[in-house]
Amino acid sequence: MPPDLSEEELGFWKADIEETNKAYDELLAMIARADHFEGGGDRTLYEIVTEEAARFFDGACTEEEAAQAIDRRAELYLMEQR
Repeated sequence: MPPDLSEEELGFWKADIEETNKAYDELLAMIARADHFEGGGDRTLYEIVTEEAARFFDGACTEEEAAQAIDRRAELYLMEQR
């Protein structure tokens, strides 16, 4: 825990950790529900998702920003494939 935080800052810090833990738990639950993985799919789409997920888990963006980036990049890629 960072030192010398005000009560308000401490509350925000704890909320960030709780939000990250919640997102992590949701991801693990989603993985647990998956009944298969087809690794033979489109490698580029897989890379887009893993790159943006890594940005989220590294704290470089929010969950919403990662989802929007995945959507934007995947849509552009798929349009280029037509």
